[in-house]
Amino acid sequence: AQDLVGIQIGQRLDLHVEGVDTAQAAKVLRINPATSGSSRNVMVYLQLEGPTSKLRIGAFVQGLLPLQSKGQVLAVPFNAVRDQGGRQAVWVVRQGKLEEQLVRTGIRDDRAKAPNGALGMIQILEGLNEGDTVVATALGTSSSGSAAMKSGVPVQLTQP
Repeated sequence: AQDLVGIQIGQRLDLHVEGVDTAQAAKVLRINPATSGSSRNVMVYLQLEGPTSKLRIGAFVQGLLPLQSKGQVLAVPFNAVRDQGGRQAVWVVRQGKLEEQLVRTGIRDDRAKAPNGALGMIQILEGLNEGDTVVATALGTSSSGSAAMKSGVPVQLTQP
């Protein structure tokens, strides 16, 4: 519901229908003025544009309404950001060693492809500078259960 102010009548989006290769264009026709119960969900009605012959009743359809758009921003792959007890952090490499860096994040783009091939990028508002080397990978744990990565550990960078 907090993102409701970012949705406008007439706003366009692409719908992706399971089993159909091409996107289905649509636009926002109407927005319910109230949330549905305690869920904070808001019904948004769409009008399909163009041919709809490939759509079937009961088909799974997914679409994203872009709520904000920014020009050039500092962003990292979404899988690089970890939640640390209500704070967000990333691993960076400084002078050949790992360092945990707290960050403040902004908007997220789930469809943007990251340089590491992962899907999803997130804006960094504070905590990083352009050119910082960020570790963006799924981090595991050692057999003893302790974190596999720790601040101060020397690292050697390799290309995937």
